[in-house]
Amino acid sequence: MTQIELHQSIDWPRLHEKLGSFFHLGAIGDVSLVHGGYMSQNFRVETETGIFFLKQYRNRMSAGVYEVKDAEEFFALKGLPVILPVRDIYGRGAFWIDGNWYSLFPFVDGNLPSLGAFHPRLFSSLGAMLARLHAAGSELPASSHHPLSAWDRRGFVMEFVELEKELLSKASLTGAEIRMLDVLRLKLRLVEENDLSIGDFNLPFDCLLHGDFIYQNVFVDAHGQITHLFDFEKTCVGPAPYELARSLFLNCFDDGWDEQDVEHGRELLRAYRAERPVPFDEFYAGVRMYAVSLFHMTWIEARSILYRNGTSMPIYERHAKRVEMLSGDVRPLCERLFS
Repeated sequence: MTQIELHQSIDWPRLHEKLGSFFHLGAIGDVSLVHGGYMSQNFRVETETGIFFLKQYRNRMSAGVYEVKDAEEFFALKGLPVILPVRDIYGRGAFWIDGNWYSLFPFVDGNLPSLGAFHPRLFSSLGAMLARLHAAGSELPASSHHPLSAWDRRGFVMEFVELEKELLSKASLTGAEIRMLDVLRLKLRLVEENDLSIGDFNLPFDCLLHGDFIYQNVFVDAHGQITHLFDFEKTCVGPAPYELARSLFLNCFDDGWDEQDVEHGRELLRAYRAERPVPFDEFYAGVRMYAVSLFHMTWIEARSILYRNGTSMPIYERHAKRVEMLSGDVRPLCERLFS
């Protein structure tokens, strides 16, 4: 079965030409694809003046890209170690090349945490840095940043029908496809049972969030301390306890659900609370809000089933486990983490 392309093909000569006209980089040598992005394409750019990282944005609307640039500058001015883009000849932090917005960043040859090789101090470092982000984000003046998106039951059902139909149209299913079908049906039940709106959790939308604060979006030093932050593409205004919950479960439960993972969650939460206290009821509400949002998520399944693109499958089982573990009463787990 033919894979459907998720990205536009790259006109390499055109890309070279545009970079040369927007920046004083000298001769541009190799421009190569950096693997790892699930929703966009990024590149390593070698030039006479150094090596750079060229990020392609998913959002093709300038207003959305402007929010990302504004968040980067805002947090950098607050003293956070944000990697800022290189300004082009017009003073811009982002520019348009044939259908996509891009930013050019200095290429940081840093230590990116990897699954299975976490430094023991990583989780406390993540918690402390997230608290610093939220302390700064709560000082944002009147903002044009968009609010955290609410879940949409009708949108979920619309896509669920297509995903289920596509799977059931096959003569036989692989083990991975059977697993995906089972989890999709669990999600449908959870979505249909949910009668909560995003406003029912009584958490104020009063903080500029990173949007995707995960270990894949930080560099650390040899001691596990965060040295750089990047990828603010999901930045928005929302409740800090929601992002705290999301970050905790994505960072601390990415390789399992045993006692070691719970302890990692405690470390992250303790470090966060030492910098920025949060009441248990707010943390608990944030976890429940994240869980409902998680149940409505279908992008990983859509990439695999509708677009026939399996590049995101390595993270699917971890996603499925989070859905299952958060599908029941989450209060006992929240109490263990908060202890």
